[in-house]
Amino acid sequence: MAPLNINKIPGLGESTAAKLYPYGIEKIGDLQRTNIKFLETILGKYGRFLWDKANGIDEGEVVSAGERKSISTEHTFHTNISDRQKIETILVSMTEELASKLRRENKLASCLAIKVRYANFETHTQQEKIALTAAEHILIPGVKNLLTSAWNSNRPIRLIGVRLSNLCSGLYQINLFEDNEERVKLYQALDKINFKFGEKTVCRAAGMEIGTRNFNPFMRG
Repeated sequence: MAPLNINKIPGLGESTAAKLYPYGIEKIGDLQRTNIKFLETILGKYGRFLWDKANGIDEGEVVSAGERKSISTEHTFHTNISDRQKIETILVSMTEELASKLRRENKLASCLAIKVRYANFETHTQQEKIALTAAEHILIPGVKNLLTSAWNSNRPIRLIGVRLSNLCSGLYQINLFEDNEERVKLYQALDKINFKFGEKTVCRAAGMEIGTRNFNPFMRG
C-alpha cells in the first residue's frame, strides 16, 4: 500500500489531500512515516485516524493468517446525511452484497455489526449475535435494528458500514417455520445471475438506489 497515493484511503478527500501535499505527504508510505502529533496539528483528531488507517490499524478484530473470520464493507457519503430512508437503502444494498458473498463461499455468519461515523469522525459500533445464516431476509432487519441503536438521528452521518463475523463453513439451511422452497430457489437464482453478470445485476428494490463499493484492502477481514 505504501506506493499508493493518499487519496486511495477511504474518506480522504481532495481538500484533506491538499493540506498534506505541501508537507511532502503524497504517498501512503509518507503518511505511515509521519509523526502522529504533527498530523494532529494539521488535521486535528482526523490526523490520528488517517495515520491509523495508513498503518493498518482499525477497530476491527485481529485474526491470524489463514481463513478469514469476517467480511465487511463501508460507504462514505460525499456530504453528511441524516435521511434515514437513504441510509437504510445503502445498508440493504451492502447487506445483500455481503450475504451473497457468504453464499458463494459456502460460509455462514453468527455475528452482525454496524458502524456509524459522524462528521467529526466520532465512531460508534453496535453488534449482536445471531443464529448462523447467510440469508439477507434475516440479516437486513437486524441491520436496521442496529442502526436505531447505534445512530443518534439528530446527528448527520459521514460513513456507514456493515460487518459479518464469526464465520464458519456451511450452507444456508431451510428453517421449516420461516422458509419455503420458493425462497431458497429465489436465493439460488439471484446468486447465479449475479455471479454470471456481476454484482447487483439483480437486487431488492430497496437497494437499487446505489451500488456499494468494491471490497477495500483497508477493511480488515
